[in-house]
Amino acid sequence: MFGITFDSWHEVCRMYFKLGTGTHKSYLQWFPFSKLSNEEKTEIEGETFFNRYIKDGSFVLFPEVMRHSENYIQKGDGSFRHSALISPIMFLVIQAIGMEISKRYCMRRTPDIAVFYAGNYNLSRPKYKQDYDDFYKAINAGKEQYQYFIKTDVTSFFDNINVNELTAQINSVCNTDYQSISQTQLLLIKELLLYIGNGQYPLIENSIASSYLATIVYLDEVDCELHDLIRTKVNAITDFQMIRYVDDLYILFSSDSSYEELTHTYNTVKNSYSSILKKHGLALNVKKCVFKNIGEINDELKKSLYDEYVNGIEQDLGQFFSGKLGGFLQDIYNHVRAYGITNEQYVDLIEKHFTVRDIEFTASEVYNYLVYENQAELKSPDISKLLIQIISTDITFLSIDPKRLSVMVM
Repeated sequence: MFGITFDSWHEVCRMYFKLGTGTHKSYLQWFPFSKLSNEEKTEIEGETFFNRYIKDGSFVLFPEVMRHSENYIQKGDGSFRHSALISPIMFLVIQAIGMEISKRYCMRRTPDIAVFYAGNYNLSRPKYKQDYDDFYKAINAGKEQYQYFIKTDVTSFFDNINVNELTAQINSVCNTDYQSISQTQLLLIKELLLYIGNGQYPLIENSIASSYLATIVYLDEVDCELHDLIRTKVNAITDFQMIRYVDDLYILFSSDSSYEELTHTYNTVKNSYSSILKKHGLALNVKKCVFKNIGEINDELKKSLYDEYVNGIEQDLGQFFSGKLGGFLQDIYNHVRAYGITNEQYVDLIEKHFTVRDIEFTASEVYNYLVYENQAELKSPDISKLLIQIISTDITFLSIDPKRLSVMVM
């Protein structure tokens, strides 16, 4: 009915079921998977279940499966992004639809446009971490080759995706030589997406399908148009590369002109990109666009640290910063106990305690590592005591950095 094959259904189920219980419990959308027994997982991913409920779309007859509601995903600054919360079976169905499209969709982007999204269908990887790391590494690899970079951002990207245009793009690419996705299936996929998103493109927490369709498919033509324009119309740029992670696009380039002489070039690229986006119902977030020397690119990247390398040798950053977290929180407590602490003072303390000259990572990256990845020091009694003292003195302190501080308290 929706063009889902058993192979894709089985692969998607295995992809999510093999995640650890701790991972399932960390996200509201994945939480129900933590309640499944091994026998139940085997039944759901099996061919009998697929033939009975998925193949012909019988799942739509069950109100529990079709139920959906609002959900909110917290950003790093504590604000929330609106998203859809759907039933576990519906979640798996959407991921399987995305996988079927990924098997048929051939990007029109040229090979020198690097594009990453949250997860990876080709590698059966449902989590975004490694793909963001690959995006980060791709940008850093360009630091030696290019002189300048332009960073761009799209305003309310997911909210403004046109589902009609999305399905038209799928049809245009997948059915060019022969019909690999029927018009009936495309119509049903479109209506299912609109149903889940209450008439809009649905953003679903930790969904590969949401990210894949928005990035690889919807922005395919956008990237092609911009690449062709820079290549043929912007004479001041002698060499360039485009690297995208979802709606964040970096343009790394070189020029024979000086930095000061490239202001007009930057404006041309920015305005051209804005015009291209507008044709697809999207808008450039001009306030978040920047043009700088390539040496400043790390300051623009917001990176969560995972398996990175320092000077070619994998390092445990915990050994470089042992005891630093305690000193950091002690300074915070001193501020809170005296006159309070501002966001500027908080950022200064991060720089003070987590900056080391011989390590390439920024202070914020190291702080992220100690909060999210290496929590050994966080779990010590002394750290717990300091955190209790801080929030007992002034609990409003948590509003300065809600996401990281909440994780530390938890």
